[in-house]
Amino acid sequence: MSKYKRRLIKGTNWALAGLLSLLGFTRCGLINPADEYGTPWSSYAIKGAVTDKVTGEPVKDIEVKIAIPDSITPYYSEELKNSWKTTTNGEGEFKLSDTPESYLQEIPIVASDIDGAKNGLYQSDTIYVDYKGAIQTEKGKGWYNGEFTKTIQIQLEEEKPDE
Repeated sequence: MSKYKRRLIKGTNWALAGLLSLLGFTRCGLINPADEYGTPWSSYAIKGAVTDKVTGEPVKDIEVKIAIPDSITPYYSEELKNSWKTTTNGEGEFKLSDTPESYLQEIPIVASDIDGAKNGLYQSDTIYVDYKGAIQTEKGKGWYNGEFTKTIQIQLEEEKPDE
């Protein structure tokens, strides 16, 4: 009986060791430097305003979002990807928080008119943003270096009606 118990315990230990080694490597492919122990990290935000290119007036109800390339989309959660889009307020202002930082040299920002003719029809536009010149807007503590914000201006052209 004791020989049987030793084999059972040894087999169970091998099975558990194998299971733990497989589970221990499942998160290695995800992109998030904050998950790595002892790695300093920062959060990044992009804020700004959307204005009419001709008049300079602010444009409300414009969707502003980060266009993540399909090649890296699976590495981000749906919750995080949904936080990378917003709508401009009455002053045409927006803020995108927790944006990707070093994985993309330039981040594509797409501004689209989603309310139709309600406040005028505007053509969609894509601009590319990097974090050069970003200003620290929140102090950090420990390994967290704080939040850095890049401020941008987006100017949209009104769509011309077909004649």
